[in-house]
Amino acid sequence: MFVLGVDVWEALELLTVGDDEHYALGSASARLPVDRAEQRLWGQPVIVTSVLTDPVGYLADFAGSTMLWEREAVRIDWSENVYDPGQFGVGDGGSDFEANRIRFRAEGDFGFGVTRPLGVVEFQTEVSAG
Repeated sequence: MFVLGVDVWEALELLTVGDDEHYALGSASARLPVDRAEQRLWGQPVIVTSVLTDPVGYLADFAGSTMLWEREAVRIDWSENVYDPGQFGVGDGGSDFEANRIRFRAEGDFGFGVTRPLGVVEFQTEVSAG
């Protein structure tokens, strides 16, 4: 699975070639490694994230090379009877019950680790938007 930044994926989608600068991905006969409809690169799924801002990408075998540990399951707390004094310009100074609102908080305790370092590869891209 590839993990790419938004700018890199956009640059791949908008890549132009030839003298007339037609879109490289606009033709079905182009036989390029990018599938925009299914968001795949060389047949592998692509995760597009705004967290990656540099022209860095990752190719990872998440199932075979990483592990997610769950120390505490997700816990959801909610309340509809919180008094809001209207601090910070938010709220009307009444309770959530009066305003027909519910507040909730979801939290859990997780750990992520790479169990097989060769299964996660970081690479630099030369494709950039702009």
